[in-house]
Amino acid sequence: MTSFADSTSWRAFRRDPMAMAGLTLVALVVLAALFADWIVPYPSHSGPVGDFSAMGVPPSGRFLLGTDTIGRDLLTRLIYAYRLSLEMAIVVLAIATPIGVVAGLLAGYLGPAWSHGLMRLTNVFLSIPPLVLAMLITGFLEPSAIHGMMAITAMWWP
Repeated sequence: MTSFADSTSWRAFRRDPMAMAGLTLVALVVLAALFADWIVPYPSHSGPVGDFSAMGVPPSGRFLLGTDTIGRDLLTRLIYAYRLSLEMAIVVLAIATPIGVVAGLLAGYLGPAWSHGLMRLTNVFLSIPPLVLAMLITGFLEPSAIHGMMAITAMWWP
């Protein structure tokens, strides 16, 4: 049995410069998220407290991406935001994928009546624009990352 490193798929992937650029970019984002505490220039700027002496500073040697309206370094905030984005992606996929797989398995196993019923339910979710569905769900719930994950999961399971 051949390993993945010896497979023709990996060799083809490795020879494609755009694929390798994408892999490199994803790896950099994941590494930045994992090591954010050690690589950000201003760890204190990750929270709600600002530095009013540095409000609205344009990009420079001190602040590579500049600062926001209350003086927080945008590069620091961006790197810390990677963590939440990756966490949301993992949680949403970990919930939505099994729901979709179970729905598909039930549709195939239980016969045509269930299959048509589940397909109609799926069509209802697919017919609603994702942004409208997300706003509807978050409109009924208080704003939080968990409720945002629920809204995205409701859009992704079909």
